[in-house]
Amino acid sequence: MIAFDVANKSPLRNRKVRQALAHSIDYETIVNVLWSGQTKEATGFQMPTFGEMFVEDYEPPRFDPKRAKELLAEAGYDGEAINFYSFPDYYPNELTVGQYVLQTMQDIGFNINYEIRDGAHRKTPQRHMNMLSNTAHYAHPIAIMAANCPGGAYNLDNNPDGGRWQNDEFDRLCGVLNASTDTAEIRAAMRRMMDIILVEDPAMLVLHQNAIIFGKSDKIAWQPSSIFAMPFGPGQFSMRAD
Repeated sequence: MIAFDVANKSPLRNRKVRQALAHSIDYETIVNVLWSGQTKEATGFQMPTFGEMFVEDYEPPRFDPKRAKELLAEAGYDGEAINFYSFPDYYPNELTVGQYVLQTMQDIGFNINYEIRDGAHRKTPQRHMNMLSNTAHYAHPIAIMAANCPGGAYNLDNNPDGGRWQNDEFDRLCGVLNASTDTAEIRAAMRRMMDIILVEDPAMLVLHQNAIIFGKSDKIAWQPSSIFAMPFGPGQFSMRAD
């Protein structure tokens, strides 16, 4: 994903500029061409491992150059440079995706200063947006939202030095995810939180689902999960003796 730093002075402090960026990326081409169909477009900021709490019909922002240009005009964007940092070799395919995203943003009319840095995730006054990843190490929405919630590494209220974004309504809904045991209430909160963090007051652009690729012998009966953990528990793994 691409994460925005709205704490630093830049055009990204204007929500409409961030919304325009969300519509300037061809997510389908990233998945089908740059990843050769080895991953999927994300259904918002969530994972299917959430089970009943996964909001299946959620529609995140889509590639829409016309709308992106309209939003830029509404924002009064004057071509001020936006610094975009990528790691050189942390994520598979990162540079290919980053350079493609750079081109599509430039085609819309953004002036992007694209830099490759070992510490692309580290806070500096010049960082405006950077490549980042997130996952859920257990099957609950709070696992993926926590970094942006109160107490999380990216939340400006509790982490003014390292944080990058904060929204009052989003923070209140974090409390629902943390405390509720009602699946319908959690799904409703999650839907609203995704509308805030991806659409209304964007904090990030989710480029694609994690691409997790394994190789195994045909003698092994095992399916990887959609997160980085490798489940080898009872009933999850078997091997033929022949």
